[in-house]
Amino acid sequence: MSWRMLLGISWLTLSSATAGLAQDTRFVYGGPGALAGKFQTAAGLPDPQGWTGVDLSFADDPHWHIDTFNCANLDPGTPGNHAWWCGETFEPCHPGDPAEGYGNDYQDWLDWYGQVPDPGAPVSVQVQAVLNYDNEPGYDFLYLQYEDAAGMRELATFNGQQDSVVVAEVFTLEPADFVGEENDQVHLRWAFESDGGWSDADCFWATAGAAQIDLIEIFFDQGTGPVQIGGTETCEPGDPVQWQITISPAVGQFAQVWPLLDDLDPDRQNDTPQFAFIDDGVVVPGTGGTPCTTW
Repeated sequence: MSWRMLLGISWLTLSSATAGLAQDTRFVYGGPGALAGKFQTAAGLPDPQGWTGVDLSFADDPHWHIDTFNCANLDPGTPGNHAWWCGETFEPCHPGDPAEGYGNDYQDWLDWYGQVPDPGAPVSVQVQAVLNYDNEPGYDFLYLQYEDAAGMRELATFNGQQDSVVVAEVFTLEPADFVGEENDQVHLRWAFESDGGWSDADCFWATAGAAQIDLIEIFFDQGTGPVQIGGTETCEPGDPVQWQITISPAVGQFAQVWPLLDDLDPDRQNDTPQFAFIDDGVVVPGTGGTPCTTW
């Protein structure tokens, strides 16, 4: 997971009257004789001075949902076909651009869990589906993933633009890789991730949405041949929905003023308060942080 954090900043515009002055230093914020930017009070105590941190990895409303947008080709025999779609509606970027698309900083998960008949034996898993994808080449990605004992692994990656893609991926899991409370489940995920720019939201990269996925089928084979687990995910009204939207956890908001950061400070004599980004294991409890002994 990427670390995306910002400090709020106010931009100052220099007037043309001062822009031509001959000088080699210009203090846009703070400077000698001012407390601004020193992140301390007149008494030397830590003070954020109105600056705040923002955790841009925090998930907004989930973007996976079932819709009819741009999916007629995925099941042509079904009038008004529905499919899973990752995206939302924006103002069109140009004439002919659909209002539907995707935005920046997406981290969207669509998960599936299936129980293996024999949790003591390996299983060969086959994933079948048909999909459209349209995302910025080299920067935004749709992944098909599975979980094993080491965590989530990528089974297939879809980047760029292509329609009517037939997915048929196969992999094998050992019993030690099964998940769930009884260690008898297989975990699959469709994940879409976008970076901080160039999308339908800023109109630097107009698309027909991140992806549409339909007719998902899962087969398990534990030595007697492939057996379909559950039904085909058609996304049609009245049919069971087996894939579930999952909210991805945020990285955490680690921006705060710290006193006495002199262990690795190049100016070791300066132990005054400083604004820093440090995971001390307390800012976001339960996310695996460790006490900060160095920074």
